[in-house]
Amino acid sequence: MANKIVAHLLNGEIIKGYSFDFTPQRESFHINALNSQPKQAPVLIETKNLKALFFVKDFAGNLRYNESKTFAKDDTTYGRRLGVTFADGEHLVGTCTAHLPGQTGFFLTPADQRSNNERVYAIKQAVSEMVEVGG
Repeated sequence: MANKIVAHLLNGEIIKGYSFDFTPQRESFHINALNSQPKQAPVLIETKNLKALFFVKDFAGNLRYNESKTFAKDDTTYGRRLGVTFADGEHLVGTCTAHLPGQTGFFLTPADQRSNNERVYAIKQAVSEMVEVGG
């Protein structure tokens, strides 16, 4: 099954589309971009050029929605509660179930259950700060 993803690259470029072959263990993956022409080859994304990969519910999102940066009092999501700030200043709050030293990144599930992001794969080299946060 294809994942709906929004790739944020280190150079500021954003690519929306579907990916069938993303896995954290690989150095690259492909995106069938939304704006591509029929029979156009998928875009090759090298993980070293990636800031983060957002797995989204909807490509349009809701620009008016201000995502909460705190956990609900009754939130029982398993994992470490983290505040993650990227080098470009973007800040996310969520839970991480596995942050392994040898991997290029880690998955973060947003604290706000109404977020358009189902999960985010954050690339460690693009993160300027990561702190544990309370409820």
